[in-house]
Amino acid sequence: MAAPGIKTAIPRHRFRVGPHSAVLLADIESSDGMQYRYILALVIQGGSEPTWFVTAEPCSRAYRGPHALCLYTADAGREEIDVSRDWAHAEAFARRALELVCERLGVDEPPQQL
Repeated sequence: MAAPGIKTAIPRHRFRVGPHSAVLLADIESSDGMQYRYILALVIQGGSEPTWFVTAEPCSRAYRGPHALCLYTADAGREEIDVSRDWAHAEAFARRALELVCERLGVDEPPQQL
């Protein structure tokens, strides 16, 4: 599965996304050489390990913004969704990452911060 390499990270917030749970990670030390700003790690209902990740990571197209919002899943691998300066801010990143996860999973109710 395509997934960000996470050595260490500090959990900032936890969320309930329909029947799933998610955690917003910051201060990330990666094992894959990428400098992730934030990662939203999602555990699908019935699972014990995250299987979906949304990341704010450096973008090679810096003229559009310094961070790419990317989705990592077992089925699709890595998919770049958007590029914006907004993804450098925890609140904006978390809001968009949670919206994206809800859209892709077909979750109608808004995420709940735990």
